[in-house]
Formats: sequence, C-alpha cells, structure tokens
Amino acid sequence: MRIPTSTFERLQALAVPLVDTPGSVVEKLLDFYDNHQGEAELKEVVRSSKISKNSHIHERGPRQRGGKIIIDRQTYEGSVSEVYEKVLKHMFDHGYLTKLKSYLPLKTSSKRYLISNSPVHPNGNEFVVPVSYRGYYLEAHKSWENAVNCLQKLSDLSGFSFSYIE
Repeated sequence: MRIPTSTFERLQALAVPLVDTPGSVVEKLLDFYDNHQGEAELKEVVRSSKISKNSHIHERGPRQRGGKIIIDRQTYEGSVSEVYEKVLKHMFDHGYLTKLKSYLPLKTSSKRYLISNSPVHPNGNEFVVPVSYRGYYLEAHKSWENAVNCLQKLSDLSGFSFSYIE
C-alpha cells in the first residue's frame, strides 16, 4: 500500500526527525484520537484535515501519559517534568552536575537552554516548564521523544548510564 505524497508530507510535518517513522506518527495520531474521542472539535479537525505541524498534537499525548527511564540502575517514571525533576536531583546527588559545569548553560538551540543556573533562555524568555533543584534548572517543556534525546545528551556529557524503557 502506497501513501499519497500529500499525506506523507503531512505525516512528515508531525514527525520528530530521526525518531519517527510514518507508522509511529500514525500511531500517535490514533492514540490522540482514542484519548479525545468525545471531543467534537478534534473530530472536526480530523475531518477537515487541518492537523498541522503547529498544532503540537504529536507532543501532547506522550508528554501527558508519561514514560519510564533508567539512570544508573534507578528507574524513574512519570511525566516529562516529573522525570526531569528526579533526574536533576539524581545528577546533583551523584556529582554528575559537577561534570556539566563547563557546559552550562547547555543549549538545545540558539533560542533555548536545556539546563542552566537560571530559568531564562538565551533569547530572554523564561523557561516554560522549569524544573529546579539546588540552583540548577531543566526546561521540561518537551515531547517525550525530545526529552529522551536531551537525557541522552546529558548522559553523554556527564557520564551517567541512561536507557529509555517506555
């Protein structure tokens, strides 16, 4: 079965590069639809085919449902902000933040920080969902896919073992 080019382009607009496949994007859309089946507005959006990259539908479901990770044989689960809070405490308590000091503030783009000593991005905007512990701040306003990629980056830079379970 072939996907029409116009449909594939719409799926690409919802995908996280190097993470999603057409199947995983469709699965996210179906999960979102199942979780919001009674909402007339969503049905209208789906019917009129106006789901766009800016609607962030692909980010909302997984961030709200939560996930599970393992750091240094310790399992943490919850929403992105709940897990980030536990990870930040773990990193502080086990000395990993000392290894990150030379990288702080750590950027994810020219406009956003992942972790810093102040909850303000380089463009002057405050963190949307700041998670703080002992003078360190993580920006937790992320999809689960993006959060996992950022945790892997923190792991690579500071040396803790990391794996994503679900």
